[in-house]
Amino acid sequence: MSPPVWSTGDRRSGGQADQGNVVAITEESRYQLFQRAEQVLGEDEAATLMELLPPVGRADVATKRDLDHQRVALSSDIEHQRVALSADIEHQRVALSADIDAMGAAVRSELHDQGVALRSEIHTLGTELRSEIHTLGTELRSEMGELRGELRGEMSEMRGEMRAMSGDLRAEMYREQRNHTLAMIGANTAIAALVVAALQIL
Repeated sequence: MSPPVWSTGDRRSGGQADQGNVVAITEESRYQLFQRAEQVLGEDEAATLMELLPPVGRADVATKRDLDHQRVALSSDIEHQRVALSADIEHQRVALSADIDAMGAAVRSELHDQGVALRSEIHTLGTELRSEIHTLGTELRSEMGELRGELRGEMSEMRGEMRAMSGDLRAEMYREQRNHTLAMIGANTAIAALVVAALQIL
């Protein structure tokens, strides 16, 4: 079977390099590649593979000068990207620092406002508490004064009752003593009468 025909552009014979700078790929080398691919992959697969290869001509071969040029261009692109990335990072750092400073200022301001509000609430609470304590003290003193008045009144009543009871007790004791004295006088009188009567008999 004859191999497929591929466009090779500027062919070179014998597979020789051009002045040491260009490596030539000939139709023969491509045919040898097709044969090897046909042995390994099969005819249809080898043909498909060769169709996928780009055509090779003098204009398609990269020289050392082209590689150097690409290397310089690539280095320039990399340096440009590095500079741009560094600038972007610095810009982001500055922006982030500004955001952090602004956030810190906002937090400090909010903390200050919260502190002022808290101190005001504590002051108000202390004033209300002192007022309540004063009111409770006044009410307690008033209740204690009323209680002292009631206790004095009750103690006065108790003293009056005790005086009355003491008077009644003294009167009762006086009556008992008088009755006892009269009884003793009566008994002594009766004894004396008996003694007199006995003496008269004798």
